[in-house]
Amino acid sequence: LFVLILSTTFAHLDIAIVPYLASSIKEGLTLSDTQLSLLLGVSFGLFYTLVGVPIAWFIDRYSRKWILAIGIATWSLGTALCGAAQNFQQLFVSRFLVGAGEAVNGPACYSIVADLFPREKIPRAVAIMQIGSVLGPAIALAISAWLLHRFLSMPPIEVPFGTIAGWQLVFII
Repeated sequence: LFVLILSTTFAHLDIAIVPYLASSIKEGLTLSDTQLSLLLGVSFGLFYTLVGVPIAWFIDRYSRKWILAIGIATWSLGTALCGAAQNFQQLFVSRFLVGAGEAVNGPACYSIVADLFPREKIPRAVAIMQIGSVLGPAIALAISAWLLHRFLSMPPIEVPFGTIAGWQLVFII
């Protein structure tokens, strides 16, 4: 259950931290308001929605733990790629990947809880697991304030594929 709390916490942390970076992303990639709105909502939400139901079919039939592990790896890779993105298209695809990975979290976690606990204890286990839904945004607020203060004013870092600005380091971290 603790691992499921961590998974839920980090999924919500990833969702909650992006709006705090919005102005830096907009400025860093010289985006329009429309492009920014596509990054904040559509890129993540579209794939999350498209993958959610089909992935539940796999979760019903195959190893929930492995599917959850693949989902976590997918959204972690997507988040790191957000930090490496050099333009709108790359960031859009990266957010799309994050949405695909995080779409696994809810169905897999609930299914694992149902496997681990007797029927009469499932509501309490779900309530405990949902602590992650509250911790994620709370941690995002605290961490983002510190990370933004620490990294946003730093000069860009030259890397072989372009430059990494402070807001991108927040994604990578």
